[in-house]
Amino acid sequence: MLKFSVATDKSKKNESGAWDKKTTWWNVIMFKKQAENAERFIKKGSLVYIEGELEIQEYEDKKSSVPGAKKTWVQIIANNYQNLGGSKSPQEMDELAGEPAVAKPVSTPTFDDPFAEDIPF
Repeated sequence: MLKFSVATDKSKKNESGAWDKKTTWWNVIMFKKQAENAERFIKKGSLVYIEGELEIQEYEDKKSSVPGAKKTWVQIIANNYQNLGGSKSPQEMDELAGEPAVAKPVSTPTFDDPFAEDIPF
């Protein structure tokens, strides 16, 4: 089993016309042969495409000041992945040494973005 995190970015125009960027972090889990391959090929800074199921779990937050407060945990159980290349340079990798291993954020084009590439679906 392999666990890692990836980030996605979403940009949209705010009321003043400036672009706002929101980053969402996703926990990913892979199993068996896929996990072995991903561990060898996905490195910090790699661009990846991941397909899978969202697994949603709810639990009681014992640290909360509100008794019985519920928290939600979402993770992706990966069915498929593809390494898209485009990783960071060795110099950039050295600068990031010591940070947790995560894949490079991928920008998601919005309909307001005149420079967005065609979406394949």
